[in-house]
Amino acid sequence: MDVQMPKMDGLTATKIIRSKYGYTGPIVALTAFADKSNQDDCLLAGMSGFLSKPIRRNLLKKVILKFCPQVSDVARSGGAAASGAAGGAINGGTSGTSGIAAVSVNGSGGIASGGVNGSGGHRGL
Repeated sequence: MDVQMPKMDGLTATKIIRSKYGYTGPIVALTAFADKSNQDDCLLAGMSGFLSKPIRRNLLKKVILKFCPQVSDVARSGGAAASGAAGGAINGGTSGTSGIAAVSVNGSGGIASGGVNGSGGHRGL
């Protein structure tokens, strides 16, 4: 979740997603401000984790593996599917069974969202 979006900040969006839509999956903060108070604000708003910009691929991979156990299990197994499931999710693809959600704020200030559910299909919040 981008913390500094133009119409609605990520803290507010996260609170709405958690309370209004009942989303219980992981929401990870993404921000250029990485000090302790910002991390605390993100966690208090209901975010599950924190990444600072610029994004480092190794840290992004750790977050995905931490919050997406199916991807983590496949990657750890070293099976043929590991590069497809983990690699696809880590590189922004939609392969794997992770339940990753992408959220953005539309021009009118409302929340527009979609994600990848366990079957690989898209799920709106």
